Amino acid sequence: MNEKRLSIRKETFLKRADALYTFWHNGYDEALAKVDALVFMVGSDEDAPQYSKSNALQTWLFGFEMSDLLSVFTRKRIYFLSSARKVQFFEPIESEEASGVVPPISLMTRDKVDKDKANFTKFVGILREAGSTFGHFMKDSYNSEFACAWRNALQENGIELSVDVSSSFVHLLSAKDEIEVELCKKAAQATVNTWSHARKKIVNIVDQSKVQQRLADNHSVEACYTPIIQSGGDYTLKLSAESNDKLLHYGTIICSLGARYQGYCSNLSRTMFVDPPKQFEEIYESMLVIENAVIESLKPGRKLCEAYAAGLEVVNGKPELSDRLIKNNFGFLAIFIISSRAAVIVVVCIY
Repeated sequence: MNEKRLSIRKETFLKRADALYTFWHNGYDEALAKVDALVFMVGSDEDAPQYSKSNALQTWLFGFEMSDLLSVFTRKRIYFLSSARKVQFFEPIESEEASGVVPPISLMTRDKVDKDKANFTKFVGILREAGSTFGHFMKDSYNSEFACAWRNALQENGIELSVDVSSSFVHLLSAKDEIEVELCKKAAQATVNTWSHARKKIVNIVDQSKVQQRLADNHSVEACYTPIIQSGGDYTLKLSAESNDKLLHYGTIICSLGARYQGYCSNLSRTMFVDPPKQFEEIYESMLVIENAVIESLKPGRKLCEAYAAGLEVVNGKPELSDRLIKNNFGFLAIFIISSRAAVIVVVCIY
């Protein structure tokens, strides 16, 4: 993201920080409730994964991702450590007074002369004063110089980040506010627009690189993943799948693509038939009936298992279909395109 365009919205930050501290202090999550402080380091690794809990949290709180940033949340104060230039982005939220349940916020500037030794000593003291149990995102690991130096400082001082709060934050971030719902809608619309373009290209037997360019043409939109086009009977229905170099094959063509708008993802998969066997058409018609039943059951406050049951009821007595229905990994819109758990799902359908 272009740093010249970055700006943190104080009102949005405080609203979401309030949600975080309320969720934490009120003991809504068992793992989160027992920690004394939260520690999140985001490095500047070139090969870092596109999606991580740390980046998702930054997008949710700040509205953008920031590399080489150390964030520490204690029950009494919030601390951010980064370069002098990056710290400027956080000046609107710096405060010596609490705002409701959100404690005061301190900004600290990196010192590359001593490679942040003095800063890390301060943070070690902050953590020791906060308590002895600290939460972090266990799978988020960075190897930039800044991140490694922080990890070494923790080890040298015998401080262990022992509680993985990844699932806790999946639950916290799963409920979307009005701003996030609008971003999800725009991401979904971008995906639909891209599909309209891709469909014409597929019909004309044009390779998928054109689809990627379509997403890149809008600077606010990026691809969630490389578009996947599969045909010829060899299908892998996972977002980690890749298109192969084979020519498009008559019969069934499956295309999956997704757009990411200001950090919020959407996803779409479509099936195209070219002179398919009669059996394929019949199965496809049945799947459309199942899809409509599931969509109709997706109402605010209802559980996902109820939507699944509604779809299953349609194919009751047809094991050739029911045995092949996906039982997990439902599609959803969020900061993550892939997540193993979600407490609340936002579904946006655009026709």
